[in-house]
Order: sequence, then structure tokens, then C-alpha cells
Amino acid sequence: MSLGEYGITKRYVETRTFSDKQDDIFAYEERRENIAAYPQRTADISVAQAGEETDIKTYIMMPPCIIGRGTEQYRQQSHQVPMFVRNAIRQGQSEFVGDGSYTVGHVDIQDLANVFQLLLPRLLAGEGLPCGRRGIYFSDTGSHTWLEVAQAIGAFGHELGLLGDPQP
Repeated sequence: MSLGEYGITKRYVETRTFSDKQDDIFAYEERRENIAAYPQRTADISVAQAGEETDIKTYIMMPPCIIGRGTEQYRQQSHQVPMFVRNAIRQGQSEFVGDGSYTVGHVDIQDLANVFQLLLPRLLAGEGLPCGRRGIYFSDTGSHTWLEVAQAIGAFGHELGLLGDPQP
């Protein structure tokens, strides 16, 4: 929600695609923060400002919905999709909120790990990557609607015999 809209509640809706290469993401976050404070966005702004004040280079990665299964000892699954699956099993049917049309960016965990593997050596080597207010990086590789997620869970859950109806 640092940049995202409130697509389900429609409290603040602005549909646009952001670019970490062309847009001034930091300025946008400041404008949005003045409209409505949001903890993650507040943290982004505070990190960049603290870096400026202390002369420390800061870099912020803004991954969207992370999908896929991690392979290391830390957290091995994302939050959103497994939550939808658990709820579908509990309710006996896949569900979604609103009309399901809200579009969310996603990145596979392995692709996100690759982004870090590309950036970290460059940072450690002292390459001049944008930092601070310009050091905000995206990692979207695609997008989905919550209806599409609910439909996939419904179909797969029904196929496995866990859900009575394949339709959310």
C-alpha cells in the first residue's frame, strides 16, 4: 500500500503504472502520506530521510505480492495466497472480496531472490546505483486479480476433493 490504491474499499483510487526508472516514487509517497498515513510508506520515507541526514546510502525494495515457495530455512511461503487457500478449505468454497477485479502485481520468490542477487554484488562493489530518494526498486513480473486467484483455488481445491464447488 505504499503506492497501491484501495481497490476493494475504493477509499482512494488512482490507477496508474509506476516506473522506478522514470517516476519520482519518493515524491509520490510523500504526497500520498499527506493524504493518508500508512505505516509501510511512513517507514519508506523515514528510511530515506534518515539516510540523507546521516549520509548513509539507502535502498528500498518494493516487491508486490510474492508467490511461490521459498527454498531456504526462512519463511517458505507468502501470506496472501496461502491465506486464501486456508480460508477456502475452512469455508468449503473459494471466496474473494468485492467484485474480484482488483489487480495486484506479483513476483515469484525465485525471481525476487535473483533481483537481490543482481543488486547486492553491485552495491558491495560500490557501483553508483541510485540510492536515497531515487533508490526505490520494483520487482513486479506480472499481475493477477483476486478473482483469478479465487478461481484457481476453487478449481484446484475441487479437483482435490477439498472444495464442493469449483466456482468462488
